[in-house]
Amino acid sequence: MQIGAITYSFRSMPGGIEQILKYIVNSGVSAVELMGDAVETYAGKPAKADKNQLAEWRASVGMDKFREVKKCSIKPE
Repeated sequence: MQIGAITYSFRSMPGGIEQILKYIVNSGVSAVELMGDAVETYAGKPAKADKNQLAEWRASVGMDKFREVKKCSIKPE
């Protein structure tokens, strides 16, 4: 059976994307959708952007940082 979650579900947990991925791995979730502030912050989201600036950033940001997260190899503790 495959159990999934979105990173947004872990938004109240402390830490960046690496720590959030550790929480996910340790909880036994086998699939994750990268969504929310943690992954966008890791990808370089502007800290103080209004909704128009954020939309522009999302339309133009490259996928390299998202691919890095995908390749992350965190082992359960």
